[in-house]
Order: sequence, then C-alpha cells, then structure tokens
Amino acid sequence: MRSPNTPPGFRRTASGRLEYRFTYDKCRYSIVCDDVQEGIEQQKELIAGLRKGYVPNRKITFAQYFQEYVESWRHTVKGSTVTHLNSISKRFLPEFGKYRMKEIEDRMIQQFYDRLIDEEGLSISSAGVILSKVSMIFRDAVLHRVIDHNPCELVKKRKAERKKAVQTIHRALTISEEEQFREAIKGLWLEYFLDFMLHSGVRCGEASALKWSEVDFDNKVIHIVRTITLSAEGVPVIGESTKSEAGRRDIPMTEELRKILEEQKQRTELLDGQLGEMVFPARFGDFIIHQTVDLAIDQALRKMPNVPRFTSHCLRDTYATRLIEGGADPKTVQELLGHSSLNMTFHYLHSHLSTKREAMENMEKIRKVVKQ
Repeated sequence: MRSPNTPPGFRRTASGRLEYRFTYDKCRYSIVCDDVQEGIEQQKELIAGLRKGYVPNRKITFAQYFQEYVESWRHTVKGSTVTHLNSISKRFLPEFGKYRMKEIEDRMIQQFYDRLIDEEGLSISSAGVILSKVSMIFRDAVLHRVIDHNPCELVKKRKAERKKAVQTIHRALTISEEEQFREAIKGLWLEYFLDFMLHSGVRCGEASALKWSEVDFDNKVIHIVRTITLSAEGVPVIGESTKSEAGRRDIPMTEELRKILEEQKQRTELLDGQLGEMVFPARFGDFIIHQTVDLAIDQALRKMPNVPRFTSHCLRDTYATRLIEGGADPKTVQELLGHSSLNMTFHYLHSHLSTKREAMENMEKIRKVVKQ
C-alpha cells in the first residue's frame, strides 16, 4: 500500500523498505530501496544501462549472460582458455541459450548431462568437463545475484571407472630404450630438439618457444619463460609466458645439454647461413608444432621395432624418472619440471623392475645393519 507521504510509483513493503515501480520502453521494472532518493538514483542508473544494451537480471538469457561472462573473463586468462570455453560452449549453448537464467532448473541440467553420455556417446569424464563449465557460469551468476542458487550443484554425477594413464602418454623409457632412441634419432631434422627435451624435461611448446637470448652458456643455465599457446581465435602463437607461474624456471645446463645446444647452433648456422632468434627454428612456419615432433618420434620408432609406441610427453616422464633414479628429491623434480604441485609430479615418476629390486636390496641391507 502506498503511504500518503511517498511519491507516485513508491509503496512500502512488508519488510519496511520501499518498492519503486516504473515503466520504461513499454516494460515494467521494480526497484527495492531504503528511501525515495535511493530509488530515483537506481532508476537513473538502470535506464542508463538499458540505453547501452544492459539486460536486467530477471530478463537476461543464458546466452546473453554467457557472452557477458566471456567478455569480462577474457581479460584475466590466456587466450587458449577462452578458446577452450568457446569450443565447449557449442555443446551447451544450443541447449540453454534461449532460456532466461532464472528459468533453468536442476532437472534440465540433469537431463542434459545424462543425454551427453547415453545418447551422444560422450565419456563420463568428457560430460563432466562440460558440466563443470556450465556450473562455472552459474556460480558467477550467483555471485552477481542474477540467480539464487547454482542448479548444477544438484546434478547426480556418474562415477567414472578409474583407469591407468595410457602408456603412450605417461611412460618412462628404460635405459636401454633411451639409448636406442638416441641412436634412432641421429640424422633426423629434429634430432637435437628431441635430445634437448630428453635431457631438460621441458614441454614441447617450451622447447619450440626457446630463444637464444634465454640460453646462458657463461652461467650454465637455461631460462624457460614462455611456451606455445593458443590465441583467443584458436591460432597457435608464441606466448608471453609459460603454462603456469611454476612453469617459469631456470634449468641448470649440464655438459650434455651444452653439447646438444652447441651442435644445434652450428647446424642452424650451416643450414640457414646465420643464427636467428629461435633455438629450434621451424623449416615451415614460425615455430615447431607438437604434431611435427610426434611424427619425428614415429619415424625413429620404425628403427625400434621392439619398443612400444610413445609420444613426446614420454620424454618428460623419462627425464623425471632418471632424476629420481639419480637421487633427486621429489620437490626438486617438481621445480625442474615446472609443476605447480607435487601431486602432478608423482604422475611423471615411474620405477622399473631393476629400480624396485635395488630398493628392496637396500632395505634388506639396512635391516641387517640394525640387527647387528
């Protein structure tokens, strides 16, 4: 009921606050405020926003909110992250885009999640990734009071069967396989690139983005400061930073690494006539891409018929495993690999039968000493 002391459009609510109702561009709007002046100021701000294309919370659709979210989010993350979200959005925008944010219920999300697995054939983990992105958008909407709760929180997620990482992804070469590999890559165009990865543990993108200005022969250190990434348009580019803050690191230059880099320098000068900016220049394009590296490994594997197939990621696993076998502690391995957590590093550590046997024998030696 409107009090005689309140202007037209205002009424006192049961909570004691004021509600200001008004019409703009043939649409009705409602503002809750503490006093008349506050209501008038909020009305001005709302109308100014509407003139700039602002959509009120109660009317904004999922597609509209998603667009706003991406536009504000793209300035705080890498272009590759935005590209990944836009790619995944092709799954959920057709499903929810037309609905207002307040209209989307948990049952709708549940049916969408189940359909991804049962009808579209996605794995439980892939469907989970899509659900997590949708949930991220709703969490932001809750934070900005567009909606009251996140409907994704009520979705019953299925439990995926835990499987060991595929050997071609996480596998360490034995000493014998490593020796065969180094012999097999001799003469390949990417010989020194692959050898560098094996002895430094760097990611493929980090090796591709390495510049001679970041190789310090005098102080025997290699500065890893950038990697290959994706732009907001999804195009591979040389990034301005590493994959994460932990990825920015200094790697001590061993004698073997110094030899590899010096031989790479000599070959580059011989083939190109001069030394360019990149340590490992591409024959075609601006830099060496991941697929080219794996093709080179496949070429080497043809000379290693008894060795199971592996990819470039295996070289990082091998590096980490050799470090542990050499007595390095896990924290040191974590920092050399550029991992943000020890848990991630443990996925890269592998022990072969000979290493396990040696550990068991050392344990028995300690027991014998204690008994004496």
